[in-house]
Amino acid sequence: MLKNIPCILMIHPAGQKEEQTYYKDVIGIKGDYLFADSVQEARLKIITGQGYMPVDVIGDPVWSDSTIDRIPLVRNGDPVRKTYCAFWRKDNSGYYIEDFSDMLKEAFA
Repeated sequence: MLKNIPCILMIHPAGQKEEQTYYKDVIGIKGDYLFADSVQEARLKIITGQGYMPVDVIGDPVWSDSTIDRIPLVRNGDPVRKTYCAFWRKDNSGYYIEDFSDMLKEAFA
């Protein structure tokens, strides 16, 4: 549905190539890409019809409003899901790291 519309990525110039590669090769978004340096610039591009922006939402969307339509990202009819992983050195474990790990599990469950 969006294959002929540019994908807008919000990222600083130094990380643009890596971000585009991730969305192209891992997420599977083919086509053209536009970049924005800020949320405001991304919103302006979306509102003026220059493209769409994939957004990970955990909890309530902070910057969404009625001027921007939100649609789920699907692949072959199934929602696109990401696997998040947290790693730390075995010899650097302790109360704070274990507690932080538990908070991450809770937040992403």
